[in-house]
Amino acid sequence: MNEKVKQPHKRILNACDHCRKRRGDSATAPGNVCSECLRWKTDCTHNMPNKVHLGFVRTLVVDLALHVRSLETQLKQAHNSMRTSSSSSPSFRDVSEADTADSDSDALACQLDEILTIDDKRHYGSSSTFQFVRNALHMKGELSGGGAQPSIKVSKLKRPELWTVPKWQFYYTVKHPPYTFPEDDLMHNLIDLYFTNVEPYFPMLHRPTLERSILNGLHLTDRRLGAILLMICSLASQHSDDPRTLLEGIESEYSRGWKYFRQIRLIHQFEEPPSIYEFQLYPLASLYLHTTNLSGAAFFLITLGLRSAHQTGIHERHFVVLDNPVETELWRRAFWCLIVFDIYGSTTLGRPRATTPENVDADYPQDLNDESREKDMRTFPQSATILSPLAFWIHYIKLFEIIGLSNRNFYSVKPSELWSGSGISGPEWDQKFVVELDTALNKWVDSIPSHLRWDPQGQNETSLRQSSMLYATYYWAQFQVHKPFISRSTQSEAFSMFPSVTICANSARSLIGLLETLYHQQAFGPLFDSAIVLLINLWRGLRNLDALDPTKELGDVRRCINLLSMYEKR
Repeated sequence: MNEKVKQPHKRILNACDHCRKRRGDSATAPGNVCSECLRWKTDCTHNMPNKVHLGFVRTLVVDLALHVRSLETQLKQAHNSMRTSSSSSPSFRDVSEADTADSDSDALACQLDEILTIDDKRHYGSSSTFQFVRNALHMKGELSGGGAQPSIKVSKLKRPELWTVPKWQFYYTVKHPPYTFPEDDLMHNLIDLYFTNVEPYFPMLHRPTLERSILNGLHLTDRRLGAILLMICSLASQHSDDPRTLLEGIESEYSRGWKYFRQIRLIHQFEEPPSIYEFQLYPLASLYLHTTNLSGAAFFLITLGLRSAHQTGIHERHFVVLDNPVETELWRRAFWCLIVFDIYGSTTLGRPRATTPENVDADYPQDLNDESREKDMRTFPQSATILSPLAFWIHYIKLFEIIGLSNRNFYSVKPSELWSGSGISGPEWDQKFVVELDTALNKWVDSIPSHLRWDPQGQNETSLRQSSMLYATYYWAQFQVHKPFISRSTQSEAFSMFPSVTICANSARSLIGLLETLYHQQAFGPLFDSAIVLLINLWRGLRNLDALDPTKELGDVRRCINLLSMYEKR
């Protein structure tokens, strides 16, 4: 009766390093110190990594695949047999004996892990509750000695009434009529006009992929692609003289493209994250609406687009579409178009941005030519003889980042935290900041790629128009940097000596000359702002009795008005 109960031997994970080399006995020796180590007086360590047996790995992968297939079958059967009841509360389905044998802690971890696997299409950042639970599961796994908590599928624990969207809760259930596309000859002409007059300056699409999809008739079966095609036709119609692009019964030139645009549903279903086609609609539609009487609606679409980007995770550097580098690049292009449009809208409307620089860590678009890497954007090198239109766009983005920084510093509702902690007065901070911004603009203009430097005689039409956009926006950026100091009726003594008015007036004259040179190429710029700057320069000069010629100054203003009247048609 007093006989000791023999305790089962607790087997250690493996033999010591020395024994594993000599096939020794440390796993069974007293104190787990093997006889070989005692005899040779060496440390009995257990640091050597286990060998990975490929046969075991293959078996594990096959078993996992079979398990996943089994769970998918069970889930499908559960959905088919599911019955809801309002009189009784939902309960968990029966679990296997192996599940009930687990500890309460493991069961809870499994349930939490299942919550995390609900939707891997959506992005959840570091501050999210999802990530908080992931970290807790990881900690639980480390404390139990098993490393990171494995991903365990227990979909049987999900309560369908809480995790599935009922049909009656779908946002939009109205069926849309089939799209009406342009005639084939007009459609192909509009596609060509789009990639000639829009895409080089606002790159969002991949022409080889798009044209191949249209050639195969996918736009007739995929409404999302069909919407992109209609959006292309809308934008291209503004560069077409074909009367078929006008709205039926309307002779106004301003109706060009509206017959295609009004067919598109701009807000996608919220039950799933947007597809690439749905996401591209936001910048494309914003660009079109900006040229209409509904330009204010463009800012709302930009905000919706950026929120969709946050949902998908495009704003972070690690974003990638697995095994599809072309689509990854298209997401990135559309995202940066929204960023530029957001800064522009915030600056011109005086409203807060939909996102801030601190929340954007995405890579710039790749500086590659579409035709040189049609099959794979990663492996096709850029030919030295082919100039990429993305070189212009990347430099354009960098300029707008400077504009956004200026707008945020001078027009934020709350003072900048940098200024609050600097210990200097507001006017002193603004003067210091405007000098820094001027330096940034000078560095930017000095770094313009050689083929995009202003040269009206030696550039092809596309490069010339891209160059005009860069320089016209550069002059507009100077307006934004110095505008706070030229639009005040009273100024401090420090700013009365600051040459902001002179800088802006010179930029306005340069802009007018640039656009007069390129009028036939349909180049456009901030002419209205230029006229205002020149009028301020004239009125201040008259007030301060400066030596200026009012007739010449008013002549420059009339040049702005004449250019604006020329652009009025389109």
